[in-house]
Amino acid sequence: LLEAVFQERIQALCERADQLSRADDSRVALLDWLHDLVRYAVSARGLADVLTYEPPTDVPAAEPADAQAQHSCGAVLESAATPLLRRALRDEAVRPGVTFHDLLTLAVGIALATEHHAEPAVQADRLFTLTV
Repeated sequence: LLEAVFQERIQALCERADQLSRADDSRVALLDWLHDLVRYAVSARGLADVLTYEPPTDVPAAEPADAQAQHSCGAVLESAATPLLRRALRDEAVRPGVTFHDLLTLAVGIALATEHHAEPAVQADRLFTLTV
């Protein structure tokens, strides 16, 4: 049920990933998208919890993602973000071996760690900036 509530915003994140796929700098594009994901996970109570319970696909970003056939929030986000991650890996803009699940875990962790702060969005932005 929660996933249905998030579908519209998840679709917007997918469209954002598509727009960023044409950006000149692959690292900036990936980080901009990931920051958008963190911001949404902080603002949409429950999304981080939903994403926490989705198992990783363990598909390296250099390979096609089987998750494209799935319709869960995590699988849809993975399908959208994988081209950004592949490009950043190819450009050596991120550490080799980074997976979508690594990035999702980072975003979810920041969202969950800041949800009880007085200003969760401000704290999440701070942590994200410190991390990257």
